[in-house]
Amino acid sequence: MAKVLFLQPQVQAAQRPEATQAEKFVVQALGNAGRNDEFEVVEVADITDDLIKRVHLADLLIVDANDYEAKGSYNFSPYLFYLLALGHCLGNHTMLLAKTQGHLPLSLARHHHTFINSQDMSQPFDRYQDFFSKFRIALNEILVENNSEADNPIQAYISRRKIDAELARGKNEVAAKDAQIEELTNTLRQRGGQRPSAEPQQPPIQFREVRKG
Repeated sequence: MAKVLFLQPQVQAAQRPEATQAEKFVVQALGNAGRNDEFEVVEVADITDDLIKRVHLADLLIVDANDYEAKGSYNFSPYLFYLLALGHCLGNHTMLLAKTQGHLPLSLARHHHTFINSQDMSQPFDRYQDFFSKFRIALNEILVENNSEADNPIQAYISRRKIDAELARGKNEVAAKDAQIEELTNTLRQRGGQRPSAEPQQPPIQFREVRKG
């Protein structure tokens, strides 16, 4: 049984019904996927040791990225941003949930980030089958297939660093071998010798004159 943690921003009473509906979407999506995991919802209003621990222990972190304030083109709880970054640092097991993606950075609106694609979340769930299908796919990749592919900017950066480090190590090993060969070649030259040939040396052919009697 996996631990699923759903983080939501602290909202005003007027936005509470909408936030509650977002929670229902997650519960329904987990049920549709046949999951019976440990599910916890936390309304985030600060950064605490206990909350960091919960994020650290979660097998799946789902962040409510809806813009509940709607006072500008970009509103997203700074507390959730912090915990989202923490989840990204820990691995590839984080999902974003939002009605739409227009208020989010393009770098976040990518793999494993599911969007309902509707401002209205009050319709019957069967109206949102595309969302539930994408949610199921992402859920399976994270919890069943143990996704190792970078699905966020931080993990993508870490992956590139590892590849660059491996390439640099390979180049250094080749350079070290070349230096050893060059050093050996110079030593042989100084001693008046030559590099051994790859082919064995054959003795010279001797010709003998034959006279007819």
